[in-house]
Amino acid sequence: MKLFSEIKRRQVVQAAVAYAVVGWLLIQLAIALEASLELPSHIDRWVTVGVIAGFPAAILLAWLFDISLSGIRLTPETNQKATSTEAASKTAAPPPQHSIAVLPFADMSPDGDQEYLGDGVAEEILNALVKVTPLRVSGRTSSFSFKGKDDDIQSIGETLNVAHVLEGSVRKQGDRVRITAQLIQVSDGFHMWSEAYDGDLKDIFDLQDTISKKIVSELEVLLDADSLRLAVQLTSNLGAYESFLKGRDLMMKQDRDGALAKSISYLEHAVQLDRNFAEAWAMLARAHFLVLEHTKTATWQNHIDLGKDAARRGIELKPDNVEVLIAKSGMEIMSGEYGKGFETAIQTLEKFPTNATVKYLAGARLNSIGLYQDGTPLMSEAIEEDPLAASYIANAAFGFWMAGQTDKSVSMALQSYDLGYFGGAFNYAWILSNTGDVAKAVKFMMKNGTELGPLGEPIKRSFARRVYSSAVYHKSGFWRFVVKLIVKRRYMSPKTQPSNACTYNPYYLGDTDWFFKAVRQKPHPYVISPLTQIWTNTPEALAIRKHEDFPQFAEDMGFVKLWRAYGWPKQVQPNPGTNGSNLQFTVS
Repeated sequence: MKLFSEIKRRQVVQAAVAYAVVGWLLIQLAIALEASLELPSHIDRWVTVGVIAGFPAAILLAWLFDISLSGIRLTPETNQKATSTEAASKTAAPPPQHSIAVLPFADMSPDGDQEYLGDGVAEEILNALVKVTPLRVSGRTSSFSFKGKDDDIQSIGETLNVAHVLEGSVRKQGDRVRITAQLIQVSDGFHMWSEAYDGDLKDIFDLQDTISKKIVSELEVLLDADSLRLAVQLTSNLGAYESFLKGRDLMMKQDRDGALAKSISYLEHAVQLDRNFAEAWAMLARAHFLVLEHTKTATWQNHIDLGKDAARRGIELKPDNVEVLIAKSGMEIMSGEYGKGFETAIQTLEKFPTNATVKYLAGARLNSIGLYQDGTPLMSEAIEEDPLAASYIANAAFGFWMAGQTDKSVSMALQSYDLGYFGGAFNYAWILSNTGDVAKAVKFMMKNGTELGPLGEPIKRSFARRVYSSAVYHKSGFWRFVVKLIVKRRYMSPKTQPSNACTYNPYYLGDTDWFFKAVRQKPHPYVISPLTQIWTNTPEALAIRKHEDFPQFAEDMGFVKLWRAYGWPKQVQPNPGTNGSNLQFTVS
């Protein structure tokens, strides 16, 4: 299939057809001239032989060159990653001079068992550099995606759109550690600076701070004060720190084999060793909440309760810490206090305006109440800084769809799936089916239904996918009735684990009453995504907005209070002479 695609891209078939037509005309002309001018009888045979002999050469030239009215040039080579990853292709403009990606540090320890430490050192340096406002730092997801790969520095820099790359290694032996770091200029591969730092493991936070400040100095970025500390000391307990690093790394993997269960175990050990480790409490809360979406478990209610307890402990210790605030917003959403979770996300953005994760979360929440003209630019900024963060791309696609940029939204949804985000497949098929290409949406789901991860488990069998496609993409009334008969009671059961499926299914199946109940009764970590769907132009979204219960739903969710504070969406306006309170607003 790749060969056929390349033949098509290089226009070889068109060249072959054109050559055949021209060759046939030459042969006919030779025959006509031979008869009319009484030329030797072998002329037409020689022309025919010449045309046939020239065919391979013509095909070769078509493969190598683009031949058009504008001239002849070599056919450009494709970059498969760049063509499938729109946000990663930044050839139009050079990267900002004050930009950097921090790659995971290699483990050079004698036993090769300190990979988590190399990742942790790199991530803490990354987190430290993010604090420097003039510096644009590539996000963790994108930078760490090159772990274990042999991509050269120039291609990494081009993909992440940064002017500099930091790479290094960590060697731990006993309680001693050596951190080697080198700063490389992407444009020419020049090593601007390279240095090794030795110290006790207890000094690791000071070493990270020293490296961060050295990088800032080399890039000639001015700090507010020379004494500003970039890398903070998370804990004085080295055992707690090691468990935290292992737990945080596993939490980021989410869908992989038992990653969240192992993450929780490590993070629980970290807070047992240091009860005042706020960042570990925050990560523990997030890991517990993420279980609902990524792991099937009979103890899901315990995870919700333990996650809330962990978030509260983090808030007690460091109420203004960025990781704690992210956990706090998640806790409020998991408690059904959507408005509070929204406001916490916006307040976090005000305190940490350069953090890509914070930008994404604030933008996603703005989109979820219909303010996509404000939310999508924030999400786009986050993607610029973390261009391989697949979940960011998947959810930002809806903002562009709401803004009428259908082609871009379709491309982004597919791109997120290609990057490994299973939910992107559903987004891609849904947008396609609602923009006139139902057949393509169904074909995609039928082909990729076995590669949808945990989200696709209910439709793993071909027959189930066919029924699902008839109900969701073809919008068949009969099959919608059948599917609802099968799944509605199960998804609304108090025993059923809350997840995106609980809130997306009623939306996809056009059951507005069920949607309202599911959002209220089944809060989950990703509820923002189905809420965003309310503001699209699908018949299902319009039915939700025009439903007689929607004003009360908006009031209960805290939307009205948020609209009064942050602005009204295009589809909702307060009645003349009112501020929209007491349900005094109109919806379109």
